[in-house]
Formats: sequence, C-alpha cells, structure tokens
Amino acid sequence: WHVDSKDLWLCYIGWKTDIKKYPAVFNHINQFAKTLKERPEVKSGRVPWYALSRYASDYWHEYAESKIFWPGISLEVCAFCFDGNQMWGNDNTQMIITKDKSVLGLLNSNVSRFFLKNICDAVQNDYLRLKVNYVSQIPIPAASAAEQAELSGLVDRVLAAKHAGDEATVQQLEREIDAHVFRLFALTPEEIEMIQAAQPTVSAPINVKSALFRRV
Repeated sequence: WHVDSKDLWLCYIGWKTDIKKYPAVFNHINQFAKTLKERPEVKSGRVPWYALSRYASDYWHEYAESKIFWPGISLEVCAFCFDGNQMWGNDNTQMIITKDKSVLGLLNSNVSRFFLKNICDAVQNDYLRLKVNYVSQIPIPAASAAEQAELSGLVDRVLAAKHAGDEATVQQLEREIDAHVFRLFALTPEEIEMIQAAQPTVSAPINVKSALFRRV
C-alpha cells in the first residue's frame, strides 16, 4: 500500500550535468573514480566517468510526480503502493503516474488478484511477472465520481492505518475495499465466492488509460 523509505539516495547524474555545480556530490563519488573510469563506455569517451551510463532522460522527471509503484516480478500479486514523496525505483519497478488513489484501491483488491493470477506468466518459486502488459489488461469497472471518492477515502484510511502499524484496521478496510469493488463489477454471490475461494485478500481493476503506464 505504501513505500517504505530505506533512507537510500540516488546520485542522478546525466551525461551533460555540470558536476562542478555540485561539489558535495563530486567529492562523494570521487572516492569511486577508479572503478567508474574502468567502464567501457567511459573508456570509449561516450560517457563522463562521473555520470550514469544510462539515465532515461526522456521520463526521469516523472519520478517527482505522484504515482503507484509495483515490482515487475513478485511473489505477492497485489504489491501496489502509493508514492507522493518523489521516490525512485530500480530496474524491476513499474509505475503509473496518477494522483487518483481509487486506482490503488482497485489494483489492491481481490478481483485484480484473481485476474492477474490467471493471466500472468509464472517464473521460479511461484513468482509472477507483473509487467505493464499484464497489468494494463485488468478490466475497469464503470464508477461515478462519488464511487471513486468513496474508494479513495478507503485507501486514505488504509494508508493511515499502515503508517500507524494497525494491521487489524488495514485488514478490515481491505475487506471494505473488496466489497466496494464487487459492487462496481456487479458480481453475483457465486462469482464473489469463487474469487474469495481462489485467493485470500487484496487487489483489483484500474481506472487509468494504458498511455499513463511507463516501464521503468
């Protein structure tokens, strides 16, 4: 549901960055200069020794926006979390740029869990590939502005309970989110029973267009 900060920081240095403007950063990375200069791309003159080899300059600014993160390969199918603190992800991270927390509620509902477990490619030890091409297939239920606001409110309460370490409240709110999503899909009691029997709690559909997806 949320991103845990490990208090780790990325020195994001592009090929054209004027490193002289950042003496503290330069002094930090200078201790690794010998190793950094051994990179083939540095030896060939393509990349300054202090810069990242690849830095995805076309979308780096999106990390500063509100977004939903999830791992591209995961044992937990519904490991979607909200970030409003300009966090960066590694090469396995996927993300949706959005402020709409109802999207997170849909993704972390049991409907989404059921759907993803039936379409995602499996890898070793029951891990699943949760790449964008799978997640973007999740069906999107019609929802009014009021229904979206209600779902967003439930997600806000989940995030607050997570921050407080109140897992009992989190589990209760997850059940409420599931019930909300079941109503959006107009599922029958039999369909709900099938979904609940197939997996425990969490995850569902998304209210976001595929154009908003980015592979990181």
